[in-house]
Amino acid sequence: MLAVVVDDRDMGVTQIIRGDDHLTNAARQTLIFNALGWPVPGMAHIPLIHGPDGAKLSKRHGALGVEAYREIRYLPAALRNYLARLGWSHGDDEFFTDAQARDWFDLKGIGKSPARFDVKKLENLCGQQMAQMDDAALQQEISTYLDAAEKAAKALDTVSRGILKQLTPHLQSGRWDRDSLEVVLNDFAASQDTKFGKLAGPLRAALAGRAVTPSVFDMMLVLGRDETLARLTDAA
Repeated sequence: MLAVVVDDRDMGVTQIIRGDDHLTNAARQTLIFNALGWPVPGMAHIPLIHGPDGAKLSKRHGALGVEAYREIRYLPAALRNYLARLGWSHGDDEFFTDAQARDWFDLKGIGKSPARFDVKKLENLCGQQMAQMDDAALQQEISTYLDAAEKAAKALDTVSRGILKQLTPHLQSGRWDRDSLEVVLNDFAASQDTKFGKLAGPLRAALAGRAVTPSVFDMMLVLGRDETLARLTDAA
């Protein structure tokens, strides 16, 4: 607590905006600011982002870093739009530009309830952002995607497609969480007298169309059961 207060003072921090899981820290740090005779910065605490089940967003929900969404090829503008809208609003506006977000943002628009991460809504915003892009920018995004997809296609030979076809039925039932998926994929790999690492390449290519991706399990959780099975079926 002391280190945080001293650091804020040395850096000249005047406004603190952080998650509401730090709300109890605000009282402790205020006591220290007062004891040292320093002005207390303005403090605001915003709701955390929760998963679809209402629990704090975590890896078991498929929570990823922003670089992972870039690898999956979500549009940066759409991701910024969506993240800005989580826990904050400007009337009923859902789709907006970076410039509008900068002009509109204020703390009065922060909600009091936790926001829920919804991949379908993010995908919808991607579509809207894509429709607003000029031809040159859209062509660049498509070219980047196709370059990666031609490299990933090498991982989907006849043998790999056959393995994916056998794997799909094993994923159609059971729980859809990280631990359960790890068990299913590792057990399937063992039944094929191989290790999961050998399945990773074809799975990355089938799920993301890329040779380099975030964790296979994270992608499966983000995509959900139906979309994962659809992509594996298409690839097979």
